Amino acid sequence: MNISEVTISNIRSAYSGKAGRCCCGCSGKYVYQERTRELASKWRGYSVDDDEINEKKIASILKKIQNDPNSYNEGSHIALETERKLYIVYLVGENEGA
Repeated sequence: MNISEVTISNIRSAYSGKAGRCCCGCSGKYVYQERTRELASKWRGYSVDDDEINEKKIASILKKIQNDPNSYNEGSHIALETERKLYIVYLVGENEGA
């Protein structure tokens, strides 16, 4: 899928954190959508809490990624790494539905 074609309905979760670090959550934060909460909980192996639901943040991260020509598509996710930040949106897989 082309980065410009991704919509919020294609996204399971998003991440924003420090550039050059791992994505385990120690250097950033994951956010989720209410409609993909159950799917995301299964994917990560434990429940997504209410305070992790933030659709506005997901939309903001997606917009940053789509507006920067340095963004890249890895198939299961799209990302942008700047000098200081890493932004990722994880896409709903073909077999996962949402």
